[in-house]
Amino acid sequence: MIHRTVTACSVALGVALGASLLGCGPESAAAPAPAHALPAPALPAPDTRAAPPITDAVEYLRLHNAVAAADGDDWSDALATLAAAGDAFTLEQLGQLDRADLDAEQLAQLDRALATLQARLPDGQDALPPEAITWRLERAAFADLMCDPMEATLPAWTRADIARRLDDPAVRAEVQRLAGGYTPTIEVATMFSSLGERVPVYARQILEGTSP
Repeated sequence: MIHRTVTACSVALGVALGASLLGCGPESAAAPAPAHALPAPALPAPDTRAAPPITDAVEYLRLHNAVAAADGDDWSDALATLAAAGDAFTLEQLGQLDRADLDAEQLAQLDRALATLQARLPDGQDALPPEAITWRLERAAFADLMCDPMEATLPAWTRADIARRLDDPAVRAEVQRLAGGYTPTIEVATMFSSLGERVPVYARQILEGTSP
């Protein structure tokens, strides 16, 4: 009998304490509201840390083409990848997407991606280390040779972007090296040309200022 009484009292005491701690007791109901509400947490700033660049021509073109097709299954994933690893060409392309083709969720995702890229590329330009020139010209030539949808924009953009940096001796030296011939990192050839031929042509056009 004593054991039962202690148990019941313990339960009653526990319930009372729990109600008080949870703000359910009479004391809680009478407690005054805080004078000032806590401010809403600020939204995180865009991440300006770039992922490694997308050096593979096939993957680079696939991602940009995926984002250009608003109804594609991989649109969101491609956009997220480009937001993290895209470059100045990516920023330009995303800014030209037809917003009328996107639903509300896609528009929100696009705006976040643009904010991330703009924070990392505030002047719309990115760095161009000399070692990047080869694979940038390769992906432009790949788009051209394979009649990829990006052939209308990427080759001309790439040549112009490199040409404006020729005052940098390291950039000029690398373009001159490629103009004399090079060994492709990927094998692509059509009945019209190959990377081994097209990339040196691009390099010579850049040096001569004759890029289309």
